[in-house]
Amino acid sequence: MGYYLLFQYKEEHFMIKAIHGNIKNHDIYLIVISLVASVAMLFIPTGFSENQKDLTSMRTRATILSVDNSLIKEIGPVIEGTQQLTIKIEKGPFTDEVLETVNILIGKKNLIRCLFQETTPLLFLI
Repeated sequence: MGYYLLFQYKEEHFMIKAIHGNIKNHDIYLIVISLVASVAMLFIPTGFSENQKDLTSMRTRATILSVDNSLIKEIGPVIEGTQQLTIKIEKGPFTDEVLETVNILIGKKNLIRCLFQETTPLLFLI
C-alpha cells in the first residue's frame, strides 16, 4: 500500500505515488550511523585555533652583505639550485647580527624575480 502526493505546477495537477515500506532496516542503520558520525566530527578538535599567531618567528629588515651563486644551475629556460646569502639584521632584538641563509630557486628564468644582489635591503622572516 502506498501514499499518493498531489501537487500543483503551473496550474496542472500531478499525482505521484510515494513508495512506502521499501526502506530496509539496514538502510536505516546506515543513515543513523552516518548522521551520528557527522555530528561527532563537528566536535573533534582539528589542532588549529583561530587567529593563532606564530610566536617563534618575527619579521625584520636586513641587508644582503654577500651572495654566492655557485650552486645555481641553468638548464635551458629553467634555473634551479640555491643562492647562498650572508645577511646583516638591521632592526629588532638581533640588530647587527650577521647570519647565513639560502634562497631556493626552482623555476623559469623569466618568472624568477628573487635573484638577490649585494646591498639589497629586504624584509626577512626569522
